[in-house]
Amino acid sequence: MSLSPYLAGLGLMAIAAVGTLFICGGIRGYQAFVGDLRGAGLLEWPLRVLLVIGGFVVATPGGGFMSLSRMQVTMLGLAILAPTIAIAVLLVRRQALILDQLRVP
Repeated sequence: MSLSPYLAGLGLMAIAAVGTLFICGGIRGYQAFVGDLRGAGLLEWPLRVLLVIGGFVVATPGGGFMSLSRMQVTMLGLAILAPTIAIAVLLVRRQALILDQLRVP
């Protein structure tokens, strides 16, 4: 038994919205729930490029003429994005902690 086409459409729309969130975060340099990527230092641009690539992979619909299913394409995108977001969070939060220590009370 398959899902109704409306539920399948809503799921694809949600996945495309998540992919678009990461694409925009990579282009703009400010990722939602992470912060300003300038705080990552020298890794700012590699992180931004990986966010855009991962966002495009997540937003790409699988199946059809592609040899990968929708789930495989989404998992590939998440495999790109998960370590990228983890590194970005660590670097941005570390930079914030360093800046907080430099402030004069």
